[in-house]
Amino acid sequence: MTGRAALIIALSALLTCVLVIGLWCARRTRSVEDFHLAGRTLGAFRAGLSQAAGAYGLWILIGVSGAAYALGLAAVWIAAGVLTGGALGWFYLGPAIHREARAAGATTAFELLGRPGHDLASRSIAQSGAGIATVAVFFGICAQFSIAGGAVARVLEIHQSSAVLIVASATLLGAVLGGLRAITAIGVVSAVLIAVIAVFLPLPAFSFLGGAEGLRSALATTGEFALDLLGGYRGPQAALFLLGSLGIGLGLCGQPQLIDQFIATRSEQKVRWAGAIAIAWFALVLFGMLLLGWCARALYESIDSGDVVIFEVVQRILPPALLALPVIAVVAAVIACLGAQLVIVSDALVLLTSRSDAGTPTIARLRTAVLLAGAAAAAIAALASLDSARVALLCWLATAAVLGPLFLVRASGVNVRPGFAAAAMRIGIVLTLVLFLLRRERTEWLAAVLPFTAAFAVAVLGREHK
Repeated sequence: MTGRAALIIALSALLTCVLVIGLWCARRTRSVEDFHLAGRTLGAFRAGLSQAAGAYGLWILIGVSGAAYALGLAAVWIAAGVLTGGALGWFYLGPAIHREARAAGATTAFELLGRPGHDLASRSIAQSGAGIATVAVFFGICAQFSIAGGAVARVLEIHQSSAVLIVASATLLGAVLGGLRAITAIGVVSAVLIAVIAVFLPLPAFSFLGGAEGLRSALATTGEFALDLLGGYRGPQAALFLLGSLGIGLGLCGQPQLIDQFIATRSEQKVRWAGAIAIAWFALVLFGMLLLGWCARALYESIDSGDVVIFEVVQRILPPALLALPVIAVVAAVIACLGAQLVIVSDALVLLTSRSDAGTPTIARLRTAVLLAGAAAAAIAALASLDSARVALLCWLATAAVLGPLFLVRASGVNVRPGFAAAAMRIGIVLTLVLFLLRRERTEWLAAVLPFTAAFAVAVLGREHK
């Protein structure tokens, strides 16, 4: 069987699964709370797997395998940062946010940014956060559509715009039909699929190299720092590398789609159990992608970009029929992540376009907002070249720096005064853009931690006890 035929079969099966889940969940989605929060009934298993796949799925597949290829053994620190951020998110932030949202009657992440209530200052902060975050999240959606579309187009030998349309259709089916209820169910399927593929992909190359000792020996020939735990960095550069790796993990605390799922989980205890499941999933998939990147570095020196490591290794070492595996994993990760992000964008659009006395939006209005946002993102992804893990990472870090500090302070049981909240968000977005767009390795590592830290310091200074 050719890779093209295998991918057609795999995509057809995935689309069918998404459609069945979407239709089933649509019948159970009877209220706005059902659409937003799955009726606040998410259990630990469903929440943990869907949250994990939706939080980091695509970036782990593309970014971590590429980092392992480029950095060698030092990439373990990026994995450590992801696991640290996951622990902070699920064991501290998640339960606290769940508790605060119940107390304040909040139904979306943005409602937690200001003081409880509907005064003008709180609404202004919520709208500012929604506006800034929506731009970052939206372009992150465009980048991920472009990455997945490019992967599908290469194997199916079709134009990228057609491939983006396939990926976007699969993503929108669940999000429009069943909201968060459908997205989390699809996320479980995606998480299992991603984990199985991530564990399998490096095994042939690892076996070919002769196991752990053979891999170590081969890596040693690829550069003097390949086996250095700090990748050759020393002094301030090493500290910056370690802090940047931690900053990538901390970014999880500022993702509004994850905050919404903390709110939607049944209880604080379920949030913690979901965290244990999510972190176990992270560890498994991270191990697979690190191993794949190291094997690629040991075997091949001609891979031009870390973004294509996961595809190149399969193409060079596995039978043609298995070319579908990394592509279907990437598509599954995009569906799991972007469905939740599109719901967040719809929340923000409704908040930004509604009057303060407009009341609760209807399900029809939310579905329309999801559909329009998804269609716009797909159109941009089809026309523009955004297929880079770097663009997706920039959008991730920008969202994290704008919202993460405010969520962390709110989780501690205090509010942030409106002026300080606005300043924290502006500092976060401006610093991220300036440092990241300088396109220097040192400033990019700094962009992963400094904007978040600076914005957090401003938010702490502006805290007010309830």
